[in-house]
Amino acid sequence: LRHFANIPCENHSVKRKAKGLSISSSLEWGHGARYVCAAHGDGLSLLAARKEGCDSFYDFAIGVDGGGDVLTHDKEEFDCIVLDSFTSAWDTTLPLILVAMGLGADGGSTPSDFQDVSLDGWLQLMSASVDDDFVESLKIELKSLDPWHPHPSEWNKNDPHWGYGLKVAQIIALAVKNKFPFDSMEKDSNLVVFPRRRELKLMDKRLLCEARMFLYQGG
Repeated sequence: LRHFANIPCENHSVKRKAKGLSISSSLEWGHGARYVCAAHGDGLSLLAARKEGCDSFYDFAIGVDGGGDVLTHDKEEFDCIVLDSFTSAWDTTLPLILVAMGLGADGGSTPSDFQDVSLDGWLQLMSASVDDDFVESLKIELKSLDPWHPHPSEWNKNDPHWGYGLKVAQIIALAVKNKFPFDSMEKDSNLVVFPRRRELKLMDKRLLCEARMFLYQGG
């Protein structure tokens, strides 16, 4: 979860874009070390294309999409722009993995959107459940970085810090722990609600605990 840099997006100021890209493109690290970044737009292609002489700078890469909107939205959507930016410059002879987890937790897709979905150029390898051990580690990191709402049931959209909603990672963690701070009026017991995008969004608790892994095939 701890990342070394943010890759800026086209909506950031010129100064911020220049600073973010220069930091990310100049970082050096030893073989076997991990580099973790948070991406916000199409600048990620510069990082993906890095080489040492004629050789790629990486052995493999793993992308993580919290919420899974990359599976359900078109190419103009934020997450898809980030993914396309990276794959456009990636050396396809090297493994590239995508993990979409906490499906629906971002509030941008409905539970039904995840039925029979596929991703062009990607092969789904497996589907699994997020486990308690991972969630415990996630919770510790979130609390240390401060994106963990201490009292989620007290959320309101006018809160200057939490008004947009709970963080996706916290929603996943709460769902895995079977903790749902808001009552759902739905008859289907598998449907729950969490605050995202300044309102309570209907989500599927089974999907919130699911992770799907894909391997990039090129295209």
